Amino acid sequence: MRRGCLHLFPLISMVLFFSAFSHGQAWSGILAPARATDWTQAGIAGGIPDASWANCTTNACNTLNGGTVTGASITAALASAPNNTVVRIPAGSYTISAAAYANRSNVVLRGAGPN
Repeated sequence: MRRGCLHLFPLISMVLFFSAFSHGQAWSGILAPARATDWTQAGIAGGIPDASWANCTTNACNTLNGGTVTGASITAALASAPNNTVVRIPAGSYTISAAAYANRSNVVLRGAGPN
């Protein structure tokens, strides 16, 4: 048993050393260029807004903060929120039967967290 361990350390060292020189395979020989996705522009332009934005205080946002969380109430809150504000969803478990959607810029929807 002891003799086998002597050969294990140099083997692990070589694997770790040569892994620094390895790299991912180019996709060009595997995937057709027409099916490739350009991920260089993915994400939110300018990054995720920070937490310094003010909370939304419209009637729709206050209804949402009061615990009436539905797809319609989220959509109403997002639609009524002024620019550069945060619409907050209180902590809890909700079953939303309709999609919440608003085509808005400069408004953030944040939940209270998973717990």
